[in-house]
Amino acid sequence: MKSSFDVTIRVGEKRLGTLLGIITEDREFELQGVVPVADTPPKPEHRFRNGKRFKGISAIDLIIQTLQSKSLTTEGLEKIFEGRGFAPLSAKPALYRLRDEGRIRRDNFGHWSFVK
Repeated sequence: MKSSFDVTIRVGEKRLGTLLGIITEDREFELQGVVPVADTPPKPEHRFRNGKRFKGISAIDLIIQTLQSKSLTTEGLEKIFEGRGFAPLSAKPALYRLRDEGRIRRDNFGHWSFVK
């Protein structure tokens, strides 16, 4: 009794024709099908400096840059932080530091703005 095996091979577009030619020439092989595979996106490279993940901007600079154009709540700034690769809760220490330095202020409605 002969055993049969299903074999899965992932092959590039350049070699597909060669492989199919070999399979169809030899009567011992039976082609079950050819399925295209979606390319997997490359993983983003994390850059590190001094043992910390480098995001291209400091938390303080990100707040100043953001608040120069518009005022935002703490929650709005946390979303911007998360979008740039920071932990959302890392916005608060930077906000309070800038507030204590007198560079930003918060109004009665909870919106942070840049002091000009």
